[in-house]
Amino acid sequence: MKAAYVTKNRQKNGWVYYIRATKEMLEHFPDTPNATESNKSDADAIVARWQGMLDTHTHEEEYSPAYAPRNSVYTLISAWKNSMAFKDNTESTKRNYRQIINRLLEWDFGDGKPFAEVCVSDVDYEYAEKIFQLVEDKITTNNARVTIIRLRSAWNHGKRLNLANNNPFSDLTLPKGHVRRVMWTPEQVKEMVEYCDAHGKVSMGTVITICYEWMQRPVDVRSLKWADIKPDGVGEFAQQKTGAEMRIPLTVGIQKRLELHNKHNSDDFIIREDHTLKPYTADRLTKIFSDLRNASGILPKVRDKGKRNPDESYVYTDVRLADLRRSGVTHGSECGCTHDELMAISGHKNINSLLVYSVITETNAHNALAKRGLDTVGFKKLGRQMKTYRSESQDIKHLQKIIADQARVINQLTGTPKNEL
Repeated sequence: MKAAYVTKNRQKNGWVYYIRATKEMLEHFPDTPNATESNKSDADAIVARWQGMLDTHTHEEEYSPAYAPRNSVYTLISAWKNSMAFKDNTESTKRNYRQIINRLLEWDFGDGKPFAEVCVSDVDYEYAEKIFQLVEDKITTNNARVTIIRLRSAWNHGKRLNLANNNPFSDLTLPKGHVRRVMWTPEQVKEMVEYCDAHGKVSMGTVITICYEWMQRPVDVRSLKWADIKPDGVGEFAQQKTGAEMRIPLTVGIQKRLELHNKHNSDDFIIREDHTLKPYTADRLTKIFSDLRNASGILPKVRDKGKRNPDESYVYTDVRLADLRRSGVTHGSECGCTHDELMAISGHKNINSLLVYSVITETNAHNALAKRGLDTVGFKKLGRQMKTYRSESQDIKHLQKIIADQARVINQLTGTPKNEL
């Protein structure tokens, strides 16, 4: 798995080396910035560092010592991986947990042997600190946090099986991880949907609408099938990440978007690429959205609040499809939705998980002041914005004409009879 590409260009002052992260690198480290160096050795050093980060992060191979006594870390970790609590996770979650823990089993934390072969009784608070610091140094602070949280779970299970007497990872105070706060405004949602439709990307407009109004992840919207849309006007599906069973009423906006799509004989997917009619892959959905975002100018880079570069400068990031889920939850909170009401749509299982997505904004402060009978100065009420978003519906006949034109082009290219589309 390659981490970076290097492009060499000649300029007036000499050669310049551009280092660009691959899609695999960005998938695991989305904030990796592009870099520029004036000499090859410095460029190679950056590439090597990124490659090391990627290789370490995606390591999933099981460590198998020749001999693992009952009191070893390997035995405890193996028991945890075979537990019901571990196996109850989705495949992607289990894969992520294994990647995080398996690499540790091979590392030497100063014992002269791999962590897998260390006695559980030797892993104390100081040892836990050492693990956090080394992972933070080799990978990232956030990865170190997640590593310790996973080890806490493993040691808790080990205590239940009498494989450990205490849990040193529970006593470790972890720094707060960065929580992304980037959001779309209702106006941006509306304008981006209109832009997608006007440029023949009706399916992307539908993805944006459903992600926002239903507060769902792009992967769940991309995977929706016609069978998930019930005759009683309800969407019924299971979220891929958590397995949460969702049952959400169709909004008028989503219903109108669905009317722009046709059923196909090959499979039951709703969301398809507009020209090929193939269901979107995750990479393809990201690529098409990225192209539309860059071309439209509707979604400029924004500051990711609370996050800074090593030199303390602000971090600016692209707005993503995944940010629509946070935007919907936050806007629902601003409009006065209760936690239970929001969780019924978003699928979060508890309030703590929900609050990660619900950003406290000045609108919440405005609403609180208004409920106290206090007027605010120069504040544009969100309710008025939301009403605009709801009331200004799309010209369905115009959109249907776009789709019909696309269908004719497809017919000409493939010779497919119209009644089969």
